[in-house]
Amino acid sequence: MADEGKRNDQVRTPLLENQPATGQVEHRWELPVAVVLGLALVLALPQLPLWWQRRLGAGWVALACLAGMIWLRRRWQGETAALPRWVCGVGRATAVAGTVWCACLHLPIGLWLARPLLLPAAAGTADAIVVLAAGLSDGGQPSFSQLQRILYGARLWREGRAPLLILNAAERNPLGFDDRAATASLAAFLGLPAEHCVIISEGVLTTRTEAQVIRRFLRERGLNRILLVTNGPHIRRASLVFAATGLEVLPAPVQDERTIASANESRLKLTDAAVHEWLGLLWYWLRGDFDPPLKGGPVPSVP
Repeated sequence: MADEGKRNDQVRTPLLENQPATGQVEHRWELPVAVVLGLALVLALPQLPLWWQRRLGAGWVALACLAGMIWLRRRWQGETAALPRWVCGVGRATAVAGTVWCACLHLPIGLWLARPLLLPAAAGTADAIVVLAAGLSDGGQPSFSQLQRILYGARLWREGRAPLLILNAAERNPLGFDDRAATASLAAFLGLPAEHCVIISEGVLTTRTEAQVIRRFLRERGLNRILLVTNGPHIRRASLVFAATGLEVLPAPVQDERTIASANESRLKLTDAAVHEWLGLLWYWLRGDFDPPLKGGPVPSVP
């Protein structure tokens, strides 16, 4: 009987060694949740308004630092008890976020996501060149994308592609800066004549509202055919939503397949922009923003 009990103890011992010291069992859903949360930190958080980005980002950094200090304290004191489940989850999600962040920074992931969004530049002339708004930098100056769009729109106007140049500026800035004033200052610096250059900011909040505002402005003047200027990743969604208003749209993306990497300041920002556009396409499609105009209206010409 003693030998049999000893054999049973030898069989049970490996099983007991595999159990956590506190009896805590890891659930199957914990790792997938940590992976999704880590991806969201890198890809979804930048799509939120600036107010939410800063507060959620700061909150997560504080939580990760707290989890790291708890882990270091346990290691330093040589404690063998299992870590709290939330500490493990935060650590895994932070590790995933760091890995994805490094991949987006050093690999051309943004290029892979942005290239399918491109449209070829259309030839021909139009009634007006419409340059979409891209906002200001944290210092109140035109952002990198805004500079690219306005410079390219000015170039098309000087080439005689349209007699009228329309520059859009955001109606509201999250940091309190005046987008219209900054755009007007840049237009004056470029020597764009006021009689051929119009700045529109009222009602300019999203790509959808830009399309509605521009449609009303052009229809009041009997104009319909536009050259639409925006950055490469944005051109598909913008062309579809402008065409849905009944305007005849000639895409004029700032970048093409060879220069798409220059659409943003870094690979990470290009990835953010591409993810934003894919999510925007899905949201606009679900909301019906790409639906064609009412029967009897003009037929859009988006390639």
